[in-house]
Amino acid sequence: MINNSIYPLNYRIGLLRNYYDDIKSNISTLNDDLSSPGLNNISSKLRLKRNLRYQIKNANYDLLSNNIIKIPKSENEDIVGGCEFDYIIKFNNKTYVLPNELLILLKKVG
Repeated sequence: MINNSIYPLNYRIGLLRNYYDDIKSNISTLNDDLSSPGLNNISSKLRLKRNLRYQIKNANYDLLSNNIIKIPKSENEDIVGGCEFDYIIKFNNKTYVLPNELLILLKKVG
């Protein structure tokens, strides 16, 4: 179960988009009273893989100008090859969950 205290709404929505895509891809025929051609597409925003996610706790990061965080590639990434993971960092006395898919998209991992 996702702990709501550190996993923000956008993270949970990213997981739900992935669920929706999986369900939609497995429906071959849809008949309803509205004669719709199928399920609607939803947002094209970030989707997070949900099958298996590792957490890299207390990840090292560099603080760039304007409080932009950049995370150096972790040796743990090689261990979890093929699986997705989340960096758990503490910054200004708050805990943040940063999915690697988002950081790759934003080019903040390297």
